[in-house]
This record gives sequence, C-alpha cells and structure tokens, in this order.
Amino acid sequence: MPQAVFVQDGNQIDFTSTSAVAAGAVVEVGNRVFIAKTPIAANALGALATRGIFDVVKVSGAITAGDGIHWDNDGDPVGGTAGSGAATKVAANGKFMGYAIQDAAETATTVRVLLRSMEDALAETLGLGDLADVAAVAYTAGRILVADGTKFDDVAVSGDATLSGAGVLTLAATAKPPTTAVTDPGNAGAIPVTNAGTCPIVTAGAETRTLAAPTYAGQVLVLAMKTDGGDCVITASAGINQTGNNTITLNDAGDTLVLVGIGLGAAKVWRVVVNDGCTLSTV
Repeated sequence: MPQAVFVQDGNQIDFTSTSAVAAGAVVEVGNRVFIAKTPIAANALGALATRGIFDVVKVSGAITAGDGIHWDNDGDPVGGTAGSGAATKVAANGKFMGYAIQDAAETATTVRVLLRSMEDALAETLGLGDLADVAAVAYTAGRILVADGTKFDDVAVSGDATLSGAGVLTLAATAKPPTTAVTDPGNAGAIPVTNAGTCPIVTAGAETRTLAAPTYAGQVLVLAMKTDGGDCVITASAGINQTGNNTITLNDAGDTLVLVGIGLGAAKVWRVVVNDGCTLSTV
C-alpha cells in the first residue's frame, strides 16, 4: 500500500453545511476563510475555494494593494447590510483571508483579494516570540535582539549608548569623539565642557572666562589664544595642577594650554598636560 494517495490539488476542499450556502458566500472553517464559488444545498456535499482572486465586499476605509485582508464576519459592508460581514485590513477585527491586489478607495464597495487563508494564516499571526530560537519577547521600546549563543533575547542597549523606540541611538559624552572646536563664549562667558576639543579664544580687550569641572575622566580640552585684543583671564572651578593654581592668563596670540580631565576621589578635575606661554596663578 502506498504511503500517500493523491486526492486533489487543494484549490478547493469538500464542504457540507447544515444550511444552504449561496454562491459567493464567505465561509469560515475554524480559523480559515474560504469562498463558495457555486451554491451548496443544505446537508449536501459541496466545495469551497481555498485559492483564487475574488472581489470581496469591504468595510469603509481605503485599502492599498499588498495589505493583508481579514474577514470580519459581522462587519458592515459599504452599501450592504450592516453586520452581514465584510473584508477589512484591521487584523484584530477578523480572520486572515489573503492580500489586496488592487487599491480600493474608502467608499469602494469591494476589494480585489488573492485568497490565501490556508497557506498564510499561520504566518500572518506569528510574532517573534513564536520562533523556536527566540526567547520571550517583551516588545519594550528601544530593545534589540541579541544572540546569546543558543538563542536570541531582546535586551536593552547598555553602556555608553541608549536607543529610543524610534530607533535613535544616543551616545554618552564619554563615548563621543573629540570635537574640532569648542565655542569661545566671549567675555565673562563659561567655556563649554560637554565635549572634548579646542577652544580658540578671541579677545577685544581685557576679558575673562570661567571653566567648570570636566564632564568625564579622559576629556581633553585645548585653550588657545587665537586673536589677542587683550589678556584673557580664565578662572577654573578648582585647581588645575598639584600646586593648586586655578587661574589661567592667556597673554599673547598662540598661548596654549592643554588640559585633561581626571578622577580625583569622587570629583572630576582638570590637570595641565602642556603649557606654552600661559601664566598660571591662584586666586
């Protein structure tokens, strides 16, 4: 005896109903959706189409070619009897039946559907968590799938970066590369310490600046007199060397001071790496 005997191509299945089924009726069998191409008498053997292209009554709302189409058995068809059933693109409102193959306007009475309920109903309802090699998925905004050696887990981005639910990756200041320029704030302004980089000082007379503590250990800040219109006195929030000097005076164009941020106990402070022409003092 053969292991399998061919029955039919599967474009239609046998179906017997206790009540008459009209030609063109949409019929649900379990979680699958089929269509009767010809009338089926009550208690008589008939056939339901499992595949094919059909114009199906639809609910109000525009549909785009390629949209998944679901059968809402108590939906309200445009121009038809309310509650008699209609196609919709809202998955939560019905059972998957196929795909729209043409656009349908909001007020159109039908949508042209490629019937694929038998083949694609399962795939249409699968989520990531249904895959054998994916652990439980929380679908929390900003999480990503990461392989742990045996399966994929959804985990939060950690360390020096954060990921938003919109896919925007934000680096912490400690992970950002040095910038090419730190803006000179002008007379009596505070020199920005958010990122590393070079601050070109321009004066138009005797001026001052202030300098807060570094944002992170390893941050490098270069202070350089670009245009000498007068001395610039920069007062730091703490000593910048072991001597305890907290005041930097740039006297001439080209005077340069290179600072690096370090951790000192629980605090972060600047330390001088290179001094070319600047005067250091304590106030």
